[in-house]
Amino acid sequence: MHFWKWLQVDERAVPPDHPDSNQRMIRETLFSTGVKSSFGQFFPIPSEKLSTGPQSVIQAANSLWLKETLLPGFSLVFLGLGGDGHTASLFPGTPWEDPAADPYVFFSNKSLSIERFSLSLQTLLNAEKLVFLVTGDQKREILKVIIAGQGSQLPSGFLAGKHKDCEFWLDHEASKALK
Repeated sequence: MHFWKWLQVDERAVPPDHPDSNQRMIRETLFSTGVKSSFGQFFPIPSEKLSTGPQSVIQAANSLWLKETLLPGFSLVFLGLGGDGHTASLFPGTPWEDPAADPYVFFSNKSLSIERFSLSLQTLLNAEKLVFLVTGDQKREILKVIIAGQGSQLPSGFLAGKHKDCEFWLDHEASKALK
């Protein structure tokens, strides 16, 4: 059996027990018995440090990355796909294309109501394999754009077009975009 290291791809700028926290959802569903389980260990984005500012969270996340010797990257990354073409917390209208040297970055765009932590574009490109998990009929239009190769101006389309090994896993409703 493999022992996997599970890292959080992105998080909202909220405390870990907040209803909108991705970390809370991951802990409640996959790691309900703690950060270690029979299938691996969970390394969350340390959003509990948010009270001292977003840069404290980024510094702690990047330090954890180095401490756990996770460089150069991941074997496998699961990503979602937003109806606007975002993935992870790389949103259109934010500087998602910035070639950040650090694994984790922080984006804030008050006009878009976005304050998020995310793995950087370059970190995601360094993964051995990317898998987009796409659900729902509301994703069909953006999926058509990406599959047609016309989404390079969007974070998800850019990753799909540039990554060496990228797949889309679709539910029944999203798969109707292929027809």
